Amino acid sequence: MEGAKAALNNYSDSDVDRFNAMVADYNSRCGRFRYRSGALESARRDVEPYRGQLQAEGRSRFARDPSTGSLSAPATARPVADETVRAVQQKLNELGYSAGPADGLMGRGTRAAIIAFQQDRGLATTGVADQTLLFQLRQVPSGSARGSGVNAPVVQDPPSRSSPSATAPLFVPPTPSVQRSGPPANSWVSGSNWYCNDGYKKVGNSCEKLNVPRNAWVSGSNWYCNDGFKKVGDQCEALNVPANAWVSGSNWYCNDGYRKVGERCERLNVPQNAWVSGSNWYCNDGFRKVGDQCVALNVPANAWVSGSNWYCNDGYRKVGEKCVSVYER
Repeated sequence: MEGAKAALNNYSDSDVDRFNAMVADYNSRCGRFRYRSGALESARRDVEPYRGQLQAEGRSRFARDPSTGSLSAPATARPVADETVRAVQQKLNELGYSAGPADGLMGRGTRAAIIAFQQDRGLATTGVADQTLLFQLRQVPSGSARGSGVNAPVVQDPPSRSSPSATAPLFVPPTPSVQRSGPPANSWVSGSNWYCNDGYKKVGNSCEKLNVPRNAWVSGSNWYCNDGFKKVGDQCEALNVPANAWVSGSNWYCNDGYRKVGERCERLNVPQNAWVSGSNWYCNDGFRKVGDQCVALNVPANAWVSGSNWYCNDGYRKVGEKCVSVYER
């Protein structure tokens, strides 16, 4: 969707209609369901290796032929090789981790090999092929392949760009969200950071379970009261809903034909020849409001009515309370 939105022509009605149809289809499939806790995080992890391919496919749906200006047939997006990924794959294979062919394409085999290497070396299991990982791989001697019996050396993080060139040990303190022992329980990893699952909040270097009260639901690291309840401290208390009212979120509203008076809904006193909308009444066409009544209009000949007023027909003009022919002197 992101790729398609970036590529569409906002001045083309057909492009806009096609994109809106894509959005409507997405909403119809995904907008009315409640998913299990952690489903969103799991989906994010699974789709990350294919993000570039999916965005290219989205853009291709609105790609235009330069010679004709018309939408070209969408072509299958070919993933682009990444030299960092290729170097990581080569080094993993040298060390005995089966990363598959060194083609520069991030796949499940490469990710599994990265995680295995990180677990063996006591590193944060991010599963990401980046310059930090490549530096860590190059610190391992080629002779210490996996399963060779050679003691695995401690792999250090790459030095900071601002580090002095002296003989200081190569060490960079991990950021608050990246720990050498791996991410904490009840969290998920994206890139070089970890995030707490739904229903948990970050406290220091751990994910603590939210204390969710009754009659509440969870989204991310927060909880919200159900419809018909309001947040009072750390609890969700039921609303005191009067008769002839309906609930939306943490508020109640009076039905049509009723108005809010204090903490109750009182019935409107609707006169004859009137209609109701919300908490008000209005006079029918041909009537006007006089006090708390609807009084019929005095409509002259050669006139027509709209709302609470009358107007002269074509060929007539208003003179006092009458409609007089425009030809009449």
